[in-house]
Amino acid sequence: MLSKWYLQVILLISMLIASTVCTEVLSGSPSQQTGNLAGHVTDTFMNPIEGALVRVYFHETYEEDYSDVSGYYHVTNIPLCYCLKNATCSKSGYQPTWVLLSIGENTTYDFTLSVLNQTCYPVFNGTMGTEGWYLSNVTVSFIINGEVDAVFYKLDGELWNHYDGPFEICQSGLHTFYWYYTSQGTTGETQFLPLSIDLDFPTLQLSSERINMNKKKISAETFDTTSGVSRVEFFVDGVLWNVAYHFPYECFVSGLGSHQVKAVAFDHAGNSVNSTLVTSLMSPYQSQYVLSFLSRFLFLIRYVFFVPYT
Repeated sequence: MLSKWYLQVILLISMLIASTVCTEVLSGSPSQQTGNLAGHVTDTFMNPIEGALVRVYFHETYEEDYSDVSGYYHVTNIPLCYCLKNATCSKSGYQPTWVLLSIGENTTYDFTLSVLNQTCYPVFNGTMGTEGWYLSNVTVSFIINGEVDAVFYKLDGELWNHYDGPFEICQSGLHTFYWYYTSQGTTGETQFLPLSIDLDFPTLQLSSERINMNKKKISAETFDTTSGVSRVEFFVDGVLWNVAYHFPYECFVSGLGSHQVKAVAFDHAGNSVNSTLVTSLMSPYQSQYVLSFLSRFLFLIRYVFFVPYT
């Protein structure tokens, strides 16, 4: 005959199982809080630069601000989350720069821009992404001040071209743009700037693996040929659930019923692709069935072995 102690152990185990089945639900995140990024923009001689554009990228959008006469900028409404934010600073006539930052409630960062040769320098126009990458074809034109007879340019190891008007660069990849000019029979030094273009989207495929009756692992298989995969953001029922910066890109989902899991894969340029799947975990009906089974099991033990509960 089973002892009272043995039955109490069975009862305790049953209650723990039932508690796991019934009470594990997805918890939503608190309301989104925001932070700020502020600082100064100066040149290499610490002179303030007015009108520099500071832009902070996050979740396929951005916030921006222009520096004032003292070089001060203040970007607001930046969501506080797990993601590193890409902050860029640019102004015509200067070499643009960028940095990855973890934004808090009040974050400060000072940018330093290097001035280009003011006699003749190129201007790149295109859709700027993150980490200094362009997401579109780039139109190149030259700003010419003073007496310049001719301008020559080339991309990477190509042949030199004579500049006679704006032109487009349409090749994805990490490039180096070279140029020089002639003035009154004198050839200026060859100058160069990095130019990064990524016109390609990453690939993404989701799969799920059941860990137990109430938990699943969601895996993202993603690849990018140009700038490389930066991160994968996982959303569960519309709530940001996890951010994976390194392989394996995965998250775990638990709770009752079905849940919609959306993964968004980003490359380092800011291109993104998303995929969605629906997980089917233990439903409330199934949990009630398990509870009913446990209740009947305890009832059977009680009356078969004549062991009272108390």
